[in-house]
Amino acid sequence: MARIADKDRKVKSAKERKVEDHIVGKATVKETVDNNGGHQSKDIEWDVTAAEVHSDTTLESDTGYGKAVVLRFFDFLAQREAFRQHTPSKQELFNAHQLQIQSALYLDDLKIYEEVPPKVMISKNRRYYRIVVAALPSGTIHKDIPTLSQIANDTRPNTN
Repeated sequence: MARIADKDRKVKSAKERKVEDHIVGKATVKETVDNNGGHQSKDIEWDVTAAEVHSDTTLESDTGYGKAVVLRFFDFLAQREAFRQHTPSKQELFNAHQLQIQSALYLDDLKIYEEVPPKVMISKNRRYYRIVVAALPSGTIHKDIPTLSQIANDTRPNTN
């Protein structure tokens, strides 16, 4: 994890810093949107904020140490009637599918990586939701996992 040092304050990781510390620019954008085939138009203002987090680590310095973490995406169709009666929390949605997700990961010789919390995303129209889970290989099948620099430079080791 990248650490930031300042003379006047304690060393903090980028994750522990306030969002405002990462902001590099702000702007307001105006856009005219036409509705009903141009019969009605409305001006919309958007506040845009650009933020950056810098690191001294380069892609070439990736030595491939640490755990091989796999991200898995699980997409679900929401039950519209059930959502109308009670909109479940993200935790409830994850709990409802946890065994199903664990079974799917087990078939691929993976297990949920407990240190990375799952991410639940619900579509704006509440018709779909996605659960993203970090997983670890539980066996020795995944020996030759390429590093980021090998993937970027297409110099992956032959697994045949």
